[in-house]
Amino acid sequence: MAKRDLNLNSLGRYAKQSSRLILEQHSHCEVPAGCGGVVLRWRSDVVDLPVLVHLFSSGKSKLFVDGQSPASSQAMVPFGDHVLSLVLEELPKDAILAVSVVHNASRVPLISQQLGEVLNLLSDADGTWKSSTVKPADDHWMKNGFDDSSWATLEAARPPALEKRKAYTRENFWEMRLQMALDAGAKCLGVTSPTGQMWVRRTFRLTKRGGNS
Repeated sequence: MAKRDLNLNSLGRYAKQSSRLILEQHSHCEVPAGCGGVVLRWRSDVVDLPVLVHLFSSGKSKLFVDGQSPASSQAMVPFGDHVLSLVLEELPKDAILAVSVVHNASRVPLISQQLGEVLNLLSDADGTWKSSTVKPADDHWMKNGFDDSSWATLEAARPPALEKRKAYTRENFWEMRLQMALDAGAKCLGVTSPTGQMWVRRTFRLTKRGGNS
């Protein structure tokens, strides 16, 4: 019996059925230490990329891409210009933020083809992560075309000491989120605010064959 016939439940057997279709992860169980279930779907054209999103903040946080909140930690991002935005609340003193939005073959394995695309959008004190402690008047700040020249740039912050862990638990869930963002290459940024609130944005462009920034 051929080896491929033994792997009845592997993704590989589906990938071999068509060179024009892509099998990708559509959604999955987000519960820490949960079922680990996954929903797959076929796509006939590469118009967007699946990305893994890891977000950590010391307080409450919400992440948006072009004003829309991803349904899970694996989101679909179309090619083109985008805005990653964050609403941070209940920030304690010396709060930190770490974000990674990544697409590559090793970190987004549940696709049936090697697409050759790479996206590494990582929090860093490089002047591209802008913030305000004044609440924007509307949601235009989450979209392209917003003038953030008066917004402050986020500065680097020292990451906390983390103990390497092998599995999620309710107690270490957020610590694991931070570790995954750091493992992807993200840097910690300081997000201390006198009001305990902050609005953060970062523009980026996703173009085919690794031309993203």
